[in-house]
Amino acid sequence: MRLSACRAVLLVVLALAGCATGGETVEQTLADAGVRTTDSLARDVNGFARRLEEGDAAAAFVATWKECSRSAATCSVTVPPQNVQAQRVELATAVALRAQAIGSLNRAYASFRLNVSQRTNESAERDVRSAVTGTFSYASSLTQLPLSVVSEAAKPLERAVGYVSAAAVAQRRRKEMLSTSEQLRNAIVQLREALLLETRKYDALTEALVRERIEAQRALLQAGLVSGSDALRPVAEGLKVPLARDADVTMARSAPARMAVEAVIEASERAEVRRTQARYRAAIDALAELEHLHDLLNTNTKIDLTRLDEILWNLDRLADLPTTRTTAPAAVSSTASVASGRP
Repeated sequence: MRLSACRAVLLVVLALAGCATGGETVEQTLADAGVRTTDSLARDVNGFARRLEEGDAAAAFVATWKECSRSAATCSVTVPPQNVQAQRVELATAVALRAQAIGSLNRAYASFRLNVSQRTNESAERDVRSAVTGTFSYASSLTQLPLSVVSEAAKPLERAVGYVSAAAVAQRRRKEMLSTSEQLRNAIVQLREALLLETRKYDALTEALVRERIEAQRALLQAGLVSGSDALRPVAEGLKVPLARDADVTMARSAPARMAVEAVIEASERAEVRRTQARYRAAIDALAELEHLHDLLNTNTKIDLTRLDEILWNLDRLADLPTTRTTAPAAVSSTASVASGRP
């Protein structure tokens, strides 16, 4: 009789452990999705940050070129107008904070993934708190959020202490994982809302940024420091026609040819603006989908990564980053069932 009772207890413990393992498998899927999403977001924001950083040097070149072209007697290093420069610096500051916030989130999701397999929550707590603080710092640069809100949001994760049975262990583990997921979700929400504000800031500055880059390329071209062929080469390749070897000589002699090159430069810059705006939208969509996956984890619903795969593929494509597919993964479905709490 005692042997049968022991076997029964053992079976119950094993069953509960199996439920916890199933739940961890889904949490692993969610953690992997978070790592992949923040990886793509990080690559995208770093490329955009570099473009903004180029602005000061380009504006300084244009201002000095114009001043020296007017009069050799007054030719000197010239400081560009401060209005656009100040707005660009403000945007660049927000973008830099976004990069830091995304980096913190990436580390938090990596810790979350590690803890699923190691069954410990210590490093996740530290990294999640850092991620929450990072996203609120980014948001505060756009909304002037009070620091008290940041402190409240970054408070330590709550953990249950003490247990007397395998069921209590599974329940405590589930509670810890859900708590971590909830804080990661809050950080994602804050990041997404701040990114919406950054998008509006970029849209308001778009025309000035375009004019600034066009003027810089025009000045470099007029100074003979860059080749106009570089601007025309993508057009020629798209039309599948070879570019003449002496194209630069022709442009130097022909005013219409030079103006046509400048028109190509302007069109290319405006196309890049549209791509940047599309990348903003894709990044916001990715965050919204990741937020949705966190909600599914809390409601014992299947997690389907098809939509996230499509969004991340599109984000990488828009950012000219390498992708593993030549077409959007519309038919690819990665699913996992939430098993926590099931017998």
